[in-house]
Amino acid sequence: MVISLRLGESDGLDAVRRIREANVQVGLLVMAEQDDLERAKEALTLGAMDYLLKPIDFDYLGRTIDKALAASSPSPDFADAPMAPAGSSSPAGLLYTLALEVFRSTRPLGPEARASVGAALEQAALAAMQRGVSGEKAEVIRALNQVRTMIRFAQDLGDISAETAGRLDEHMGRARRSVGLS
Repeated sequence: MVISLRLGESDGLDAVRRIREANVQVGLLVMAEQDDLERAKEALTLGAMDYLLKPIDFDYLGRTIDKALAASSPSPDFADAPMAPAGSSSPAGLLYTLALEVFRSTRPLGPEARASVGAALEQAALAAMQRGVSGEKAEVIRALNQVRTMIRFAQDLGDISAETAGRLDEHMGRARRSVGLS
């Protein structure tokens, strides 16, 4: 569901609160004007999955909608699997933390970088996390190798800084060790 923070007489944040009270699983994306950035961030704390600033970047909108749909309707393979919290030292927790850091790192990318390297990096990180939850070790290894390759591409192309790549590599190392890799 895409909702604007400016709803005429109503307030978009109130709408987000009411929707979350009624259904915590619906994917909520918030649209905001540039001067509503703080309110958009507040919407994230209320349960929105992401926010879009106007003017809308339609490539980013498409990827964001795909992520929201994927999150709101998990595949049957993973629906009943317990998810470790971020920061947990379990393999599932470390894979989740890696995916979270990848998304934090790709969010500020420009439209061209997001559409190419960013999307592939995000998908690989999600695949690693999902395969880790389901216990598919060979698939986790493949996905982690893809994440590592995409981090290198992003750095070599100048899309992410050496500092960001280093931070992601640290998380990658922890995730790899958690599944028995060096």
